[in-house]
Amino acid sequence: MGPGFLISIAYIDPGNFATDIQAGAQFNFRFIWVLVFATTLGLFLQVLSARLGMVTGKHLATVCREEYGPKSFITISVWLITESAIIASDIPEIIGTAFALNMLFGLPLWAGVLITAIDTMLFLAVQYFGVRYLELFIAALVGVISMCFITELGMSPIHWTTTDCPTTSEDWCSRFPANECPPNYCGTFFGGFIPRISSDGIYVAISLIGAVVMPHNLYLHSALVLSRHVQRTRAALKEANFYNWIECTLALALSCFVNISILTVAAANFYPDADNNFTLDRRNPDLDDTSHLLGTILGNAAQTVFAIALLAAGQSSTLTGTYAGQFVMEGFIQINMALWKRNLITRSIAILPSLLVAIVAGRQGSTFLIILSSAILAFQLPFALVPLLKFTSSKKKMGHFVNSKIVTIVMGILGTVVCAANCYLIVELFFGSESGFVWLISNTAGRVFASIALGIVGLGYFSLLGYLIYRPITVEERSYVDDAEQRILDESIESSTDLE
Repeated sequence: MGPGFLISIAYIDPGNFATDIQAGAQFNFRFIWVLVFATTLGLFLQVLSARLGMVTGKHLATVCREEYGPKSFITISVWLITESAIIASDIPEIIGTAFALNMLFGLPLWAGVLITAIDTMLFLAVQYFGVRYLELFIAALVGVISMCFITELGMSPIHWTTTDCPTTSEDWCSRFPANECPPNYCGTFFGGFIPRISSDGIYVAISLIGAVVMPHNLYLHSALVLSRHVQRTRAALKEANFYNWIECTLALALSCFVNISILTVAAANFYPDADNNFTLDRRNPDLDDTSHLLGTILGNAAQTVFAIALLAAGQSSTLTGTYAGQFVMEGFIQINMALWKRNLITRSIAILPSLLVAIVAGRQGSTFLIILSSAILAFQLPFALVPLLKFTSSKKKMGHFVNSKIVTIVMGILGTVVCAANCYLIVELFFGSESGFVWLISNTAGRVFASIALGIVGLGYFSLLGYLIYRPITVEERSYVDDAEQRILDESIESSTDLE
């Protein structure tokens, strides 16, 4: 067990639950390949993050501060954006846990939010026994989530390789009321691994990618590997990077299995097909609806199992956010704060909108808040991704461990695709026809003001991002010795000992 398992929990937080369920309920098994792609991309980024920390002996936030200058406008801006992302990631964890407590014990959402605000302190107590114990604790929670969804898979009517789907559009639409015929995404589980997408599925596909690739994870992983004491030689670092890669692959493969399981359970039980008489009233469930529907379809045991998995995901993922926040604050502005104080600050900020929405708007508003937090995370992702790719592709930073040209080109293309996809997600969220936030404003003057304000923010956003992309790397970070240099040092030490 290592940092990879602590990192993997952020890939299966309540925000992932919500997007996976929506994808399965609306598009059946069609987007399983998106989860595989997103997790593979996340794996490459996590490996690069771990390599940066291992080779430089510093985590990503510290490297950013030293490269962009302490207390410079760029450093402070990136820090504030990253802090906002960590707070945004805390919101789905609070709401998800509150939903789980409501499902299990009947507590009102507002009470669940208050309980969630303090219970993380108890779990953080584990870290005082050492990081290893915390990693084992997180791995155990991941195991609980995995077992819960293995159980759900066993209870669900899944079409693995064959299906009795209608073969023609006329036959398909005949199963539904007039003018309510949805697109036909009927298919099999293994068919979901074939890459394909339609225009009406772009938004959901991008949401899946945005929910899986978490920006604060890139800062966290580069810091966690520093807890391992590795000799500062090229050979030792090469070996450590290799084992980090293996461990991260195993951990993220497990998280990918959980995400695919969530999507599969939603597709098997909620997507309209012959098993549910082609009913349409299950195609847009939130977390609470999912629990009740599973209870109705599969029995009370399925409802309880889902609630336990959601509770474990909410509790464990908040730990990664707290840890990431500690390293981000320490690295960018050199403030070292106790974890319980850090957690108190982030939770206090995140709990206000969560508690207010839970009291005023209830379940519907809480689901909306989860979607909004995903948009904020998408907004921040490029400010972790761009520095990471630039640093690991710089010989000044990485020395012998610099990315190869092929890796640099491939990761640059994938990074551009992800950033463009997240920008599309943000534009759709604010300006999408009818459902966009701007169009929810009834007053025309209000819409114009909101559009101008968002335009100014967008200009500043892309100006800062463009600066990070085109700014050359200037600070050298090499902190290891080559094997030949190590041999010379060893011989020098031996000679000194002989003389004595």
